[in-house]
Amino acid sequence: MGKKVQLRTLLDCCDLITDGAHKSPKTYDKGLPYVTVRDVNDDGDIDTIGCKKINKIDFDLLAKGNCQPVKGDILFSKDGTVGKVALVDVQEPFVVLSSLAILRPNKIILNSNYFKYMMLSPNIQDEAIGLKTGAAIKRIVLKTINLIRIPLPSLPEQQRIVTKLDGLFAKINQAIGLLEDNIEHTQTLMGSVLDEEFSNSKNKLKPIKGLVLKTKTSSPKAEYLNNEFTYIDISSVNKDIFQIESPKVLLGIDAPSRARKVVEKGDVVFATTRPNLKNIAIVSEDYTNPIASTGFCLLRTKKELLNNEYLFYFLISEKVQEYIQPFIKGAQYPAISDKDLLSIEIPFLSIKKQEESVNRIKSIFDVSNNLVATQTQKLNHLKALKSSLLDQAFKGEL
Repeated sequence: MGKKVQLRTLLDCCDLITDGAHKSPKTYDKGLPYVTVRDVNDDGDIDTIGCKKINKIDFDLLAKGNCQPVKGDILFSKDGTVGKVALVDVQEPFVVLSSLAILRPNKIILNSNYFKYMMLSPNIQDEAIGLKTGAAIKRIVLKTINLIRIPLPSLPEQQRIVTKLDGLFAKINQAIGLLEDNIEHTQTLMGSVLDEEFSNSKNKLKPIKGLVLKTKTSSPKAEYLNNEFTYIDISSVNKDIFQIESPKVLLGIDAPSRARKVVEKGDVVFATTRPNLKNIAIVSEDYTNPIASTGFCLLRTKKELLNNEYLFYFLISEKVQEYIQPFIKGAQYPAISDKDLLSIEIPFLSIKKQEESVNRIKSIFDVSNNLVATQTQKLNHLKALKSSLLDQAFKGEL
């Protein structure tokens, strides 16, 4: 940008700063698009096809109430997940819920694409997240959004920055796409290995229920109070590598109501909410007073009958996804019960043959997991590079 550029508030730069509907209309399977924060992904794409639908009467009422973005507007998530940014460039009209702010730039002084990049910059993101208020649901309010400041160089300089970032991001996104393809192909190979291992029709089958022990529940609030315990919830599981990473350490008094299942090293946890996401892992460490969320089915094998790693590999196979599909209930939060999962039949082999199976799978998975970890690390570096470029643009160093 050359010389230092003055920061201007969004109130100074926008013709309109508002948010969507504060009262949710009735939704339907068919109708006109009603977009919420869940319909804006991390890449800034707006899903007007898979979003909820409302009737024309409600749509027209919301459109008249400034809940309908127009091309060139910026959507900025303000409730719950704060900081998602999307440039409106879709042709089909839609309205939004109050979780999304509509920022309409004054096009005489502010380029929409430049505005999008500035709202994505680390400075703005950190500022917005730091301004969140509220107890149950964290949010940033409109009067606070009004006061967020962005650098406002001349329109030609804004366009130069946009052109530079577009070119750099296109190359980075291409590299990200190749890495994601490599990860997907690797995971497909891993799936094929599991399918082959568990598809022998000659193997005897037994319900999982008869091969696992009954586990205990506990109330950390009562048992630990001012002492620490380790809380394993669904967010603790890295579903890309099926491992528990950085579980929360809490005081008993601060325990969430879902913290109930007493865990031991060697247990297998299987998330029963959105089971298609495969939040599944073996508890491989001796955590301090470990307690798992009731969102998991906790599986502790009878060691003389079932190898826990053999069970784990079976549970992450597509075979299990096929088995559980008929049991899944709920639209917004699809889930299965512990009872339904335990009713699934697993190929039952001798312990020795189970161990041989585990060794065959591990020999391939160790290589594959290392490859996925390497590719994921490269992905993270590329995403960090994008953040760094945005930071440079914000500071006038691009």
